[in-house]
Amino acid sequence: MIYKNRSVRAVKRSAPDFSAGSGTVGFGGKRILGAMLAVVLASSVPVSSASFKDAFSGELLGRVSDSAGIPQMGAAVMLFDRYQHLVRKTFTNLEGRFGFPDLAPDTYSVRISVPRLYPASSNRVEVKAGYSSRLDIHMASLFSSVDLVYNMPTGSMSNDWMWTLRSSQATRPITRILPAESSSSKQPAGPALSSTRGLLSFSGGDTTLSFGGGDADDFGTGFAISTDVYGKHELQVAGNMGQSFRSGLPVAALRATFVPRGVTHADNPEITLNVQEIGLRPNAMTAGAPPDQDIALRALGLSFYQKADPISRLELEYGGSIDSVNFFAQVARVSPFARATYTVGKFGELVGSYSDGKPPTELLMHQGGAEADLATLMNAVTELPQISVRDNYLRMQRTQTVEGGFVRASGSRTYAVSGFFEDVRDGRLDVAGSYSSFGSGNLLADGGGSTSILNIGHYSRHGFVGSVDQKILKGLDFAAVYGRMGGFTALTGAVLPDTPAGSFLDRADHNIASFSLQSAVPLSGTRFSASYGWVGGNAVVPDHLFTTQRLFVAPGLNFLIRQPLPSPFGMGGRFELTAEVRNLLAQGYVPIASADGQTLILVQAPRAFRGGVNFIF
Repeated sequence: MIYKNRSVRAVKRSAPDFSAGSGTVGFGGKRILGAMLAVVLASSVPVSSASFKDAFSGELLGRVSDSAGIPQMGAAVMLFDRYQHLVRKTFTNLEGRFGFPDLAPDTYSVRISVPRLYPASSNRVEVKAGYSSRLDIHMASLFSSVDLVYNMPTGSMSNDWMWTLRSSQATRPITRILPAESSSSKQPAGPALSSTRGLLSFSGGDTTLSFGGGDADDFGTGFAISTDVYGKHELQVAGNMGQSFRSGLPVAALRATFVPRGVTHADNPEITLNVQEIGLRPNAMTAGAPPDQDIALRALGLSFYQKADPISRLELEYGGSIDSVNFFAQVARVSPFARATYTVGKFGELVGSYSDGKPPTELLMHQGGAEADLATLMNAVTELPQISVRDNYLRMQRTQTVEGGFVRASGSRTYAVSGFFEDVRDGRLDVAGSYSSFGSGNLLADGGGSTSILNIGHYSRHGFVGSVDQKILKGLDFAAVYGRMGGFTALTGAVLPDTPAGSFLDRADHNIASFSLQSAVPLSGTRFSASYGWVGGNAVVPDHLFTTQRLFVAPGLNFLIRQPLPSPFGMGGRFELTAEVRNLLAQGYVPIASADGQTLILVQAPRAFRGGVNFIF
């Protein structure tokens, strides 16, 4: 469709004659006549529709520059409402300017990203009726700043600002719809590739959960690139390649996502293709695998994600995926998912979700209306299929989940509560220690990690959590979580039998709690994150990935530090050092005695130490 503007012309009307032929008007008649004349005179004054609109709306203007004051063209500027829903998105022009006109008076958040520079954000930008909110954004390699000024619009507004508002495709008002022209006559809106940004990571350390839906077996080198295609769509490509630290065999993965440009995905869905190949050296506990022969795990996944706004205040997100795994046998599963978010005005949001099959990664990457950053894209590559073996057959875990929640933002504080019910088939637990009491029929050893996967069959559980997130200062955030959900402990006096695999487990509800702190040091740019997760009753509680609030309870004591470094030799981009410790106190380890006097340990999350160097451009 083609959209064009049209002007509105005020029409002057003459006042009618209220005089009588020969009579006179009395005192009451004079009052009526005066009121009618006032109405007629008021209608004869031309009233601009723009002035009426400006009186009840505001506008947000801004300019983006680097630390030297040089305007930054093509910077991505995203505008979010108070509930962190993406409202509009635009790019800066040649002078680094951008504009969002005709905004309803409210509090907004603005996020600005420029390749090779630190992103900047401002969480409480107030737009007032009849005022212009102007942002002056200074992007830097280590620390960016945002200055906000409120001005009353006047006729002396510079032509630069007026041209910014008129020329922005993202903010141009639509007043008339014309028939669409033939697509063959249209030319690309911009260069083939633009606004490219990327991340290159070199990492190493302890191997974490293999096949557990988390990190891969030490992939090593990762990358993520995002670029605009003709200014209309976005292409995201992320990958990982390297060598397994323990087995010495190659591992590789690639993920490509096509993202339609715009606020919603109503016309075109978001499509993602994911492929993985991991070389493994099986041992005697790898069921069904050829003995003394290296084998490869190959996984292929295809998914789509789409949005819709059927009625006011209601947002629907839905999609599905199909993934297939070939690992001495072939298995596949189809996984639909959906989420509905209803905004209850200033009181908050009601959220409900449903998924069946694999974890709904697409919903997690769009949590709270946010767009996935490069680090999130790269982490998504290492999500491995949830495989195990059951009676010597390869299986993939299938989880059916129904979840509901409520989220309310009040100033700098956010409250949330969520409840869920899930039904799990071919459930899995990570185990370590002596496997002598087990036959190979229900145990899968990955040949590279320190733990193996035990298939515990079918189980159901429910749970709830409540959380509070408090932004204390700029760059300082504290969150507390408490809840109760199903977990596993060893039966009193249980001795590990050969079969069935899950008969020695006691399933019950357990209390959980978590505290986390995130901070950013302004001068050095250091980002620090620390969390502590506690589980009552010395139990193993399988992870539940919440899709109705931003929540992840990691067991034990965890630290993550990211330290930016200046670019050497004046080269573009910036470097970043990372260091991570997971489950430092080795919590969530549940020992179980076996029949031969050995011990098998159920592992909530293995302790791991990792580090790396990132190059961001």
